[in-house]
Amino acid sequence: MFFIIQEGEVQIEIKNAPVKNLSKGEFFGELALLYSAPRSASVKTITKCIFWCLSQHLFLKIQREMVKSNYRLAKPFVHKLPIFSFLSNKQKDAISYNMNSLKYSENEAIFK
Repeated sequence: MFFIIQEGEVQIEIKNAPVKNLSKGEFFGELALLYSAPRSASVKTITKCIFWCLSQHLFLKIQREMVKSNYRLAKPFVHKLPIFSFLSNKQKDAISYNMNSLKYSENEAIFK
């Protein structure tokens, strides 16, 4: 489970030793969310807290939906590009599946 602190303060502990405190706007549990990693620390509330939570199951579902959406947008574009004309449809689909859309404003540096 991934937690974002809306209100309050928590203490992060490793082997019962305080490591740091987190407060409003900060988060914990990202390793479990992203990697199914076992808990690497304990969290103890210091004050009354309100959290926003996201389960790994829901996070992965949202991630899958985003990938599908990106694929649906990228596929027609990739299949029409002359640079990929020598590839099979299956190969073009693989490229489409892994494409991401980036948007930039005017005069914004793409590479720095």
